[in-house]
Amino acid sequence: MKCSIREYQPSDQDAVRKLYLEQSQRTERQRVVSSVIRHSTARRSWQAGIVGILSLQLTPMLTHRAAVIAMALWSAGIGLTWFFWIREQDRRRAFEDSQRIANHLATLHEQQQEGYNRVWVMMQDNTQGLVGAVGLEYVYEEGEGRIWNLTGVESRIQLALVQKVIQFARQSDISVLVEMKQSIPETVSS
Repeated sequence: MKCSIREYQPSDQDAVRKLYLEQSQRTERQRVVSSVIRHSTARRSWQAGIVGILSLQLTPMLTHRAAVIAMALWSAGIGLTWFFWIREQDRRRAFEDSQRIANHLATLHEQQQEGYNRVWVMMQDNTQGLVGAVGLEYVYEEGEGRIWNLTGVESRIQLALVQKVIQFARQSDISVLVEMKQSIPETVSS
């Protein structure tokens, strides 16, 4: 697998958006399941249903076996309902975030002539397309370079991109580099 790093071009914006969206989709299930577990409304509705089913158990109308089946069905149903709802929210947010990230990198590229702002992308064999991207924003007031939106399909790709940023920073006499928080959501807010 041969990869090459080059400077961002305006025609890369859609490919960058797709890359960030794909990276978000790789961890989607984990984020959604942890959000369902932590989501207080999901826990309350599940608990309310279980209490209702158990209260029916106290009446002679419902047998023990039927109560267990009812609790299992309720738990599965409420869990799936919340999973699909939160997954849809997560997908919408990931799409919006990928648009925002692509726009941010395009803005950094447009401001490149004004100073040390740069954006790089990593291409693989010209056939698979974009496999990584990173942006460097120089903040004059603070005298530091900020690494924005680092992503790659593998950790070694991310490492190569960071090395490229560090190399550029050394050549440009930027003494402080700070990696900004990744913009792809780790969890869906509850």
